[in-house]
Amino acid sequence: NPLATIERTIKDLEGSFALGIVFEDFPDVVYATRRESPLIVGVGKDEFFIASDVPAIINYTKDYYLLEHDEIVMLEKNGVTIYDDHGDIETKELMTADWDMDAAEKGGYPHFMIKEIHEQPQSINMTIKPRIFDGMPNLEECGITLEKIKSFKQIYIVACGTAMHAGMV
Repeated sequence: NPLATIERTIKDLEGSFALGIVFEDFPDVVYATRRESPLIVGVGKDEFFIASDVPAIINYTKDYYLLEHDEIVMLEKNGVTIYDDHGDIETKELMTADWDMDAAEKGGYPHFMIKEIHEQPQSINMTIKPRIFDGMPNLEECGITLEKIKSFKQIYIVACGTAMHAGMV
């Protein structure tokens, strides 16, 4: 039972993920699920898509479902079924993007640089917040302890463009 297998498996997973899953015994069905990482389900004319965001599918369809954490979607030739984290069928609102590809890529901003500037607080928050405990950074999950940091002789920051300048600072 693919659905039960996916439900059991994602209960054991930690961290963020977005998965597209195909089972050998069910070659005409694609399953997908997510936790923290973005995942949408595009609904076109006689076709369905899974993608990380709307710009990836906007050339094919403007209709999509947003998946919540640990929901599982089953894509078949004749439709899409979404299950909640208890395995019950979920009824979701089909969303429609009301913008074109150019606007989608820029997220409504006049150009990419402004978009990236406005995304910085969210990006920093998503990167740093999960690693702050009692107001202090903790990188032990990455294998970086205070003792290990004290043993470093030199740190190289490799980047280009704006990231290079940030690294130099």
